[in-house]
Amino acid sequence: MQNDLLRRGGKKLLTAPIMALDYYLRRRQGITEFSNSTDCILRMQVVERSEEDIALPDGTRTTRGDRLLEIHFWNEHMPVIPRAGATWAWAQQISRKLEFSLRELARHLEERRDLDDVRIIRGRIGLAALGEDQVARLVGRFGFERRLGPDQSEAKGLHWFGENILISMLVLTYNPSGLRIDSLWRSRTVVYFSRRKLERRYLRA
Repeated sequence: MQNDLLRRGGKKLLTAPIMALDYYLRRRQGITEFSNSTDCILRMQVVERSEEDIALPDGTRTTRGDRLLEIHFWNEHMPVIPRAGATWAWAQQISRKLEFSLRELARHLEERRDLDDVRIIRGRIGLAALGEDQVARLVGRFGFERRLGPDQSEAKGLHWFGENILISMLVLTYNPSGLRIDSLWRSRTVVYFSRRKLERRYLRA
């Protein structure tokens, strides 16, 4: 009993600074919520200047320097991974919440006249519980298109490694069963969604 209390106390001491750091970084990067629902598992960030030209199959294009929208997982709202690992039921829950989140995003963008120039939504998804191909198949069912050949430069690799440390700490805080030994080396699956496709699929329908 005493050992359990000590472990819980130690976890609380660790949790507070991790949450504070996460909050600070989100505010610094402009990552914000667009829904109040606990079923929403996404946050958004307006990237003021895209670092590349992007052309999608539906004809949507942006050039370097244009604004785009980047989505991030909302860690506190992610379904808890069972102790035994990712299951079909867990994946179904992720799917349901992701579809709801995209509907909420489409509604939010419709109301944001200041974001009318944003034509592309991007996601850099790293899920240690799923491989890159599994992630691509999962989000592909919702309309995202995989971006092949992501930037794997040394600088980008170091940045992602730093992100992976923070992500691993957040997983330990919010979803400890999802922490894996290879979490620090998780890669990114870069996916895109045109805004008009988002609206057509999740708003107009």
